[in-house]
Amino acid sequence: RWIEAWCDVIDSSEQPENIVVTKYEELAGHDEEFIRELIDRLGLPVCETLNLAAEDMSNHFRNGSPDEWRSALTPAQIRKMTEIIPPQLFKRFEWDAA
Repeated sequence: RWIEAWCDVIDSSEQPENIVVTKYEELAGHDEEFIRELIDRLGLPVCETLNLAAEDMSNHFRNGSPDEWRSALTPAQIRKMTEIIPPQLFKRFEWDAA
């Protein structure tokens, strides 16, 4: 389980300083703010021309909303997903399986 292995690395006392743990929900709708905070956290130079203006989403297959999975997956797929993902990951990332 690769996600659990990453969580073990993050939780270890030897955590590298350049690991940033985040969720898609923190990025969605706050693109520029999120990227600027990430750049600052990593100590990278800020590009003053950073422009993350909303892109025309009309030609995309998915809309990119954090809860899109609720309408994209069938009830059977959601049940399978909740069976496979360990409960501690739902708790850690504040995921709602319902």
